[in-house]
Amino acid sequence: MNFFKNYPLPDWNSGFEHRKTSISQLPYEEYTGPMEKSASDDYKLIRLPNNLVVMCVQDTETETAAAALSVNVGSNMNPVELQGLAHFLEHMLFMGTEKYPDEDEYRTFISEHSGDSNAWTEFSSTNFYFGIANDAFEEALDRFSSFFTSPLFKKDCVDREFRQIECKLSDPEHPYSKFTIGNIKTLQQGAKDHGFDLHEELLKFYNKYYSSDIMKLVVYGNHSLDQLAEWAVSKFSDIKSKEDNVQRGLGHPVNAEFLGKVVYYETGWATGLSAFTNASENKGFNKFIISICATPEGLEHYEDILHAVFAYVRMLVTSGPQEWVQQDVSSMMKLNFDNEAKTDAINWVVNYVHLVHNEYLAPKHVLSKDNAYEMFNYDDILHYLNFINPDNFRVFIGALKHKSVDCSEIEPHFGAAYHVDSLSTDLLHELASDNTHIDGLCLPEKNTFIPDDFSIKNTSILGAAAIPKPTLLKLNDNLELWFKQDDQFSSPKGRISFNIKVPNVNSSPHNWIMSNLYCDMLNSELDEDLYNSACAERLKSFKVDSTQLSMHIAKYKQRYANIANDSPSQLCAVYGRYITSTSEWHHQLLESELAKVTPAKLQAHVDSLFDVTLTIMLMVGNFDEAEALKAAHDVQAVIKPTPNLGYDLNQSRSYNIEPGYYVYQMQVPSEDSVNSAEELLEFWNKYINPSTAPAYTRIDVQTWSTKIWKPTESDIKTYSAKTLALYGCLHSEGNNTLDIGKVDEFITAAISARKEQPETSDSADTLIAKLKNASLSASGAMHTAGESAERATHTDTSLVLAINDHETFGNYADVSHTNFATIGMDKTPDGMWLMTDYRKFQATQKMYGSVLPAEVLVPKYSS
Repeated sequence: MNFFKNYPLPDWNSGFEHRKTSISQLPYEEYTGPMEKSASDDYKLIRLPNNLVVMCVQDTETETAAAALSVNVGSNMNPVELQGLAHFLEHMLFMGTEKYPDEDEYRTFISEHSGDSNAWTEFSSTNFYFGIANDAFEEALDRFSSFFTSPLFKKDCVDREFRQIECKLSDPEHPYSKFTIGNIKTLQQGAKDHGFDLHEELLKFYNKYYSSDIMKLVVYGNHSLDQLAEWAVSKFSDIKSKEDNVQRGLGHPVNAEFLGKVVYYETGWATGLSAFTNASENKGFNKFIISICATPEGLEHYEDILHAVFAYVRMLVTSGPQEWVQQDVSSMMKLNFDNEAKTDAINWVVNYVHLVHNEYLAPKHVLSKDNAYEMFNYDDILHYLNFINPDNFRVFIGALKHKSVDCSEIEPHFGAAYHVDSLSTDLLHELASDNTHIDGLCLPEKNTFIPDDFSIKNTSILGAAAIPKPTLLKLNDNLELWFKQDDQFSSPKGRISFNIKVPNVNSSPHNWIMSNLYCDMLNSELDEDLYNSACAERLKSFKVDSTQLSMHIAKYKQRYANIANDSPSQLCAVYGRYITSTSEWHHQLLESELAKVTPAKLQAHVDSLFDVTLTIMLMVGNFDEAEALKAAHDVQAVIKPTPNLGYDLNQSRSYNIEPGYYVYQMQVPSEDSVNSAEELLEFWNKYINPSTAPAYTRIDVQTWSTKIWKPTESDIKTYSAKTLALYGCLHSEGNNTLDIGKVDEFITAAISARKEQPETSDSADTLIAKLKNASLSASGAMHTAGESAERATHTDTSLVLAINDHETFGNYADVSHTNFATIGMDKTPDGMWLMTDYRKFQATQKMYGSVLPAEVLVPKYSS
């Protein structure tokens, strides 16, 4: 059976020109041909002398740099005797290199520079990535590249590191049948059973397959493209070229013995219906998977489901491939690419390194990715569609427990229980010969949610001073409307968010149950519309929580307002798909109320659900005020709420608990529940109890006024934290002629005297006087009179903290072993870390926007 047509691969030889790096004058090739790319970033596609292809990306606004490297070899190349070897190798590369032999050096460096790293092994690729602060990117790349130039593969580390039913039932001669993950049995014991040395086999695998010819790299940061290319060429050109030794797993992966069979296996609940392929995971072969969530009745009638599936496929073949489907998909992909939003640096490199690896993508499509769908080929689509037939399938049926099936066969690696049985001869014959049409099966209609207007509103405001926050346009008993027009990015994107506060959502356990049932039914009934909406990037989310319904819609603004004639239920349904629920009610109450729900009660609940509402709307992006006002008017016209008196709307419950000591005890509902405080005590003693916890952590936050003294980096490195704190307080209270060295000597002497003779130690007033007298000779003057009572109190308090309670400062050096200097901090002699370079600290953290400050709400337009 000829499954695969021969397609000419894209030309990756033309369009590259010889270059040299700007600093080291190292040779490489740069692609200068046409490339589809977005306007948001700058790119450079290069090829190193060892044939490794690198995509360099400059994002001047990113706070994090990142890199991802993919090797086009994975579990498909595992030896039969050592299954999981590729995955094992992935882990071993982190265990030290010749230049950086410490096993934890790489992870420590990444962590100390606010970074993250990981790796994973797929069927036909192994992937590595990291993200890190921009100023540490070069050093991280140096460590990262040494994984592939000089790994140590320490022998002592080898001894420490260590969908399966479907694979097991596949063709045993096909690489898909192998155990991809591996464990101590398949590796350590497998090597022993076959007389192999696992360490030697690991080296053989690495030396044979980890070739620069089948590696792709993406580097991303705020550095110039020339600088990124310089680092890529200088650090990765030493990876050895061993040519492409990977064998492709061509042919049918399924064991012919199991075609036309049904596999029962035990699993948990599942939801949804989907169809997909594993094209990006499998090289040289593919699978088409149709996943259906069945009700208990559907499970008993799975043969009828099979009839429906193949009847639908026959209809597709008879109707032929539809070009409009390809056009819709292509249009949305191009639209999203042209208006691609900024993304996390790590996510970007991980996603794009796979695209560079796709041998069917020409260089010009590497960035535009799915824009390669631009060609419609009727014959090719039909060719592959014909392989979805009754002679080329098997069925997996999973249920929590099968009533009449003995799942006594055990998959050896994960212990999953299953049973294989033959589909009836009559059923197979019926599926192969049936040409009947099932009522209700038809091709989908064109997706009316696909946007078609990308004009930019009020381009004259672009480039002007940005408005920092949304404007409140309307405010009344039933509506709060906020608006923010895009005045910076010239993008056709927009977003509308609704929070509809409704009192009946959670006013009782009974109403909570009915509200969620109603939403589930809406999603089920309108699944096709919601799917089309999601495909058109309209719908974002719909949530039901303790007091409100919230939804986020309209990534692109077209067709958002055709809702004026819809009912409240349709409004919620069209713009709602995903439902998450959080309840304050005990589960036993909810279970008891569920049994009381009837269709009549549910209908009555739905009819009154939106009677009293407060709608909070936010419109941002490519809209103008007139559209925002119209959208709010349309929503209110659909809901038609009665005046909201405030007390109608439920608020989150809270209690005013007076000072005291309270204990709440609740017995677990089942004797079988695993619930014990042995773990809680262990957690307390390990992490929280300062007297016993080895992992005890304390963080003090200090806010410095711009009007008071702040220690320099030299001060921080010279004087203890208590000296800095006391001196800062004295300075802020007007004692700005003091010498910090004298203050430090005074504190040291006072603490020593307090320790030796605590009963005869000086009072705070005496110590203050001594401190002032000690400072007179050095500084010449000091405020000894005229101090306000408030200032004196501040000084006394600071002195008590520095001397009387000096033990509260602790010895920070004993518990803080991490080097925070790389993120803008300096360390005092007694071990406290203080932030001195807030810009550097800010650049190395994942920053999040703050909420709007509290203020009196004054709308722009009156009601």
